[in-house]
Amino acid sequence: MTQSTLSKRKSSVPNALAAVFLAAVVTLAGAASASGGLLMTPIATRQVAELGTQIARGEAEAELDRPLELILPVLEDYSGYEQFMPNFRRSRVLAQRGDRARVYMEVSAAAGALTLWGQVDLRGRTDGEGAARVIEAELLEGNMDAFRAEWRLEPTADGKRTRVAFRIFVDPDLPLPASLISRENERAARRTIEALRTHLERKLP
Repeated sequence: MTQSTLSKRKSSVPNALAAVFLAAVVTLAGAASASGGLLMTPIATRQVAELGTQIARGEAEAELDRPLELILPVLEDYSGYEQFMPNFRRSRVLAQRGDRARVYMEVSAAAGALTLWGQVDLRGRTDGEGAARVIEAELLEGNMDAFRAEWRLEPTADGKRTRVAFRIFVDPDLPLPASLISRENERAARRTIEALRTHLERKLP
């Protein structure tokens, strides 16, 4: 997609539609079903200020009834994100070496009227004394001003359960108030954990 084509497409979307597809922009995913039987503590969410901008990042955290070693491969399978992130059209690994990957993501928004895309740098690492695993994502290029996200997995209950935290910051190129984008970042964090929970119900015994 050329820059001129992208600009024409953006300009053709009325501002009144911005709120409709903002959730898809900020999640690079979309709404997910909250039904199912996988044991999970209530999801705690919040907004956290980001330096240099009025837009806050969204954070969500819950405890899942699965060990870390079963959840981590699901999140490290970047090409499989389209299987449990609604509205994904593509999630393709362009290059990968060890715990680092460059991934192309493409999302349908505004009932298919707009295609959002980005090339994202994903990095996995251990944290602290090696008990927690972290996956960080940052936008390299795309049709958003900024995108950063992070998964954090920490074993609990002697390794039988996992505390899952997700944070996301998106600054979309949309004429919307910072307060609205901040709220959607927070909602996006919740929806993402809900999407993971639903996927685990189907995938894991």
